[in-house]
Amino acid sequence: QGDNSSIDGNINNNEANLKVLGETKTFSDLYGTPNSSTSLGWEKFNNDGFLLPDSSGINSEGCYASHTWSEGPNQFPSVHWRTNVSLSDDMSDYTINSVSLSAVFNASVNANVDAAADSASVEYYAIGDFVRFYVQIADIDYKNSYPVALNKTVYLGQNTGTSKLTISDTLIEAYDESVLITALNAAFEKDPDHSNFTLTLGIDIYSEDNRQDTDTDTFSMLMIKLCNLTFTYEKKVEKYSSISLNQICNQVNTTYQVISAILNFDYKINQLWPTTLSPFSELRLLINDNLHSETVRLSSANISFQEAKPWGFDVSGLIVKGINLTVSIQLYLADTFGLGNNLTISIDDISLNITYSLTVLDYDSNLSLFLNGEDKTSDPFIEVPLGGVINVTVKFSNGLGIHLGGSSVKLQGPGFVDDLNESIGFEQYSIIINSTEKLSMGLNILTIEAQLTNYQTKIINPQISVREVNAQITAFSGQNTINIESGADAPLRIIINNTDFGGYIKGAIVLLSGDLGDGVLTDPDNDGIYESTLQNIAEGSYTITISAIGSEDYNFINYQLTINAITPAAQDYTWLILSLSGGIVGIVLVFSLYQFHFKYPPMVRKIRKLRKKIRKEKATKPILLGQRNEIVQNKFKSQVDIIGFESQLPDKIIEENKIKK
Repeated sequence: QGDNSSIDGNINNNEANLKVLGETKTFSDLYGTPNSSTSLGWEKFNNDGFLLPDSSGINSEGCYASHTWSEGPNQFPSVHWRTNVSLSDDMSDYTINSVSLSAVFNASVNANVDAAADSASVEYYAIGDFVRFYVQIADIDYKNSYPVALNKTVYLGQNTGTSKLTISDTLIEAYDESVLITALNAAFEKDPDHSNFTLTLGIDIYSEDNRQDTDTDTFSMLMIKLCNLTFTYEKKVEKYSSISLNQICNQVNTTYQVISAILNFDYKINQLWPTTLSPFSELRLLINDNLHSETVRLSSANISFQEAKPWGFDVSGLIVKGINLTVSIQLYLADTFGLGNNLTISIDDISLNITYSLTVLDYDSNLSLFLNGEDKTSDPFIEVPLGGVINVTVKFSNGLGIHLGGSSVKLQGPGFVDDLNESIGFEQYSIIINSTEKLSMGLNILTIEAQLTNYQTKIINPQISVREVNAQITAFSGQNTINIESGADAPLRIIINNTDFGGYIKGAIVLLSGDLGDGVLTDPDNDGIYESTLQNIAEGSYTITISAIGSEDYNFINYQLTINAITPAAQDYTWLILSLSGGIVGIVLVFSLYQFHFKYPPMVRKIRKLRKKIRKEKATKPILLGQRNEIVQNKFKSQVDIIGFESQLPDKIIEENKIKK
């Protein structure tokens, strides 16, 4: 199954050989002077965006360029030489594991080229005059290029102190090997055939205007003499590929009772398995295409034959009666990796020993299975977390449903056989097993056998799947959104709930990642609350992923938080301004009314009103006016009348009136 080019097999000398096919190849077809017999196909190209130097090309010594700049427009010339490289292999089927690149250049310039040491002798100096010699790897269409070697001159042209007008043959410094591998892989990936790439040699000339009048820079000869590229690559073994050794065996008669079935074999490997490259590749056991829970990791294989497992593999639960049994030993590749040579796993002395019995007709009996209180007779499967307990209970009765007391009821699993305890009052047999002590991670196929003399023996095969304990990461507050003001800190408090057994999980490594970077949450109080603070968060919405690392017994489920940093809206004081304005207007209005109207007596207000109408020449109502003498006489007369009236009163009344006054 999978990639047939990765696997093969045969049977030779009574041994089965399951092979993983590897291969190592070397590319070394490009070396020496460009356009020599060992390095063909080089051509000169313009570097996009730049002008060519005064002179450039390829001769018997290599790729050359020369240029003189004297205040002209071509101040930064550049030239490229390229060659296309084609391999006969599809590199998507291979892994590059080593690359070597070496390129040599030399240079000569005039003393008018200004280097760093000359900066004091020129009027203007920023970066100076220099040359870049470099190598690039690109895809075949030259749409994406990757620099892989570079040498930038620093002292070339120096005439202050020690003169440095030439550079003899010098290596262009190649980048780290991992960069070279990445560049080659990227170029192959963009090629439809995954077998072509382009290699580029480049020379860039930089002339700085260092003088106020005229600055002349003469680069006499710049040359890349040779370029050597070598890389090795290995055959890529594709994951999920497999090859099986199969045999069709006899069948177990349906009238037989299988007591045990033990499968075993010897195996070896011709050289140690590359565990670091493929740690999970293994040998699997299948009967009638049903996978056994136990496997053999290839990392444990020796170069001499050894038993796959002492005492063999108990495959009783995979034996199906009434059909021919097909036994398979499968080589399964769990990873994709590069392999430089063939690996052969040899298998010998395979045996499947089935012990069975023929049972004569006895009294009818029935066996019912209960797992953790649930009737699982028709579907004997249950899933429990690691560390959980399983209450295994069976009811063993005759054909009339009457409890068969005193029976032998055994539970058998990998490496153990236990008796179930009888409860006469409940008419059942039971046992409690701990998944950690008795079972292994994954599917465990057990056997329960109930026997009583003269009654049919009954067998049932509980299947118990042991999984990791579920651990749910969540915020202590229960909210997955944190709202804060922009620029504030966001405190994080995280808990990990043990959803199977309850409580918080302590001692885990809790990590955060996302829009605000990576970090670690700590549990300073050892109370199962993991804390951290994200400081000075700018305005925006950010997604944070919380993950945990701890014991392999736990299945940590990642948790996402959203942090919203919001700038508060400015306070609206319009209502207050309107209220104050209305109040001020009211006060001014009342004060004005008082000043101009209500502070005068009614008679005065009438006179002021009349005077205003007269000034504006408006019509007024008729007014009766009296002469001054007439008004005085009338006033005098009224006073006299009062005096005369009082004189006619008795003395007592007059006296009382005076007291009152």
